[in-house]
Amino acid sequence: MEFIRINGTAVRLTGFHQRTVEQVDGPPLRELELVVIVRGTLAHRSLLELMAQNRFVVDLPADTDGAQWTTL
Repeated sequence: MEFIRINGTAVRLTGFHQRTVEQVDGPPLRELELVVIVRGTLAHRSLLELMAQNRFVVDLPADTDGAQWTTL
């Protein structure tokens, strides 16, 4: 997986890890760890603007050609 979408904007992904954490008193939690390397002031500001929005939506490619996406 090379790119994801954060709030509809394509972001180059450096690393990705996903796991499910079982809880004693509730349903299992799905954890997603994304690693993004930002180079430059403009790119840093753009990423901060994406993350500052009220809603944070991550889209992951569901297949290898990027035609289908899974929204989290």
